[in-house]
Parts: sequence; C-alpha cells; structure tokens
Amino acid sequence: MGLRVILSDVDGCVVGPGYDTYGKIQEGPDATHDKVFEFYREFNALPFYPCTGRSYECAEGIVKRMGDPKYGVFENGVDILIDGEFCSIFDLPGFSKHADDLKYMREIGTVLMEKSQRIRELCDAGHDVVFPPKKHLITIDIPYIGTHEDSERVDPEKFYDTVMSVLPPNLKEVIEGDKSKITAFMNRDVALDFKIQGIGKPEGANVLLNEIGIPLINAMLIEDADHKSLEKFYWRACPANALDDVKKSVISMSVNGMGYVSQLDAPEGMIDILRIAKTEAI
Repeated sequence: MGLRVILSDVDGCVVGPGYDTYGKIQEGPDATHDKVFEFYREFNALPFYPCTGRSYECAEGIVKRMGDPKYGVFENGVDILIDGEFCSIFDLPGFSKHADDLKYMREIGTVLMEKSQRIRELCDAGHDVVFPPKKHLITIDIPYIGTHEDSERVDPEKFYDTVMSVLPPNLKEVIEGDKSKITAFMNRDVALDFKIQGIGKPEGANVLLNEIGIPLINAMLIEDADHKSLEKFYWRACPANALDDVKKSVISMSVNGMGYVSQLDAPEGMIDILRIAKTEAI
C-alpha cells in the first residue's frame, strides 16, 4: 500500500489562506510564496497534482507556478485535466444521469446572478456579490459588510438564508427538499458553494487515477477543509491550519502510518508534508 501519487487542495494547502489569485500575485512572484513554488517545481519524488474546488480559470496562475502539471482535478471533480486535455465528468459513463441536475445548477446560477443586487441589499453588504468563474458549478463569495476587505464578512448563516430566500420554490426544493439534487455548503465561512450530489473530488480523482493506472489505495489527498472528500482516501495529510474535522480524519489513519498532520500552516506545511511523503514513495 505504498504511496505513488499526491493530490492536493489549493486554498489553504498549496497556497496559504487569503492568497490573491485575481490580482498581481497570480501574474507574478511574491516574497511569501517564491521559495514554496520553487520547491513544488523541483519536487520529483512523486507525481503531485492539484485537486480543488476552483475552476481551472481561477487556479491557472497557481497551477503554472507549481510547474504546470498536465494532470489535475478542478471544480470539485467535474473537470479533469488528463495529459493536458480537459474532460467533463458528465460526459463519462455512469455520470450522464446527472444531466438534469446540471440543468438545475444552471437555472440556480442564472437566478442568483439576476438577484445579486437584491442579495447585497438584504445582507447590507458593502460591495457587489462576486461569483468566481466556473463552467458547471456555482460559488458565491460572502461579501464584506464594509467597503474594504479589512472589514468583517456578512454572517454566513444570514448569507445562506438570504440566498435561499431569493430562489423560487422549485429551485429551493432541489437544494433543501427531501429528494434534493444539489448541495449548498459553506466553504470556511468565506464562500457558499453549490455542487451536485454524487460528484466531488474523489469521483474526479478516480477518473484521473484510472487514466494513469494508479489505484486509489496508493493515492494521498491533502486537505484543509473538505473532510468528506478526505474520508475516501487511505493516505491523508493536512497542514496545521486545517479544520478540526479534517485533522480528526487524518489522525484516524495515522495509526496505520497513512496519516500526517503537519505542525506548520500552509504553505510551509505543504513542504513539510511533501518531505514526509517522499519517504513513503514506492
């Protein structure tokens, strides 16, 4: 059961929390992460690929600084990069059944964008509601109360309730009903994410791993917030800034020597994890 490949979340793992991916840092080097990205580019003990909820468009600057790997999982398992080419999980056997769910996702996205100004008003937010670019799924950044990012964000529960309040009953039922198809969940209290039930990082990772011929039992996932995805992997690791549920999941595998919690926050914690993982490579 040796380790043969590493998959890692981006925010809070590959880069530290709050890394600016829309501004100048994405376009060029910065003092905080220079040495970290240099380490990633030179790390060749094991294949090391991103596995993130971000779309490739929102992660491209980071991915290129990692050394521009030709494999990766994006948009919570929906988009898979294989040998430099993207495929959608919806086009693969076994996942076409989610076509109607994807239609609901698009309808929800259309309504929320149309109602974005109303959401801002109801939340008393200090700036417009932002939708990071995604091809299939939806993410809404929780806005700040003030006009600057040094102010507090709108209360996550209030934001969730506000978003749900602007949806028509049929779409709200798709999310909160007894036969819901779409999951809406808070991502570290900074964003509201929507994803299709039955599709996530593990499903996308399985597609990638099948293509490169590596069993799931030989793959590690590094996470800081998504403990549910982590549960599907045998090898698990996290930086010190990970949520408690993530740390508990990692610790549960440490008795088998397949879990490691770094004592360092990301991104330095990632270097620590990769150095440990190097000793487990086969």
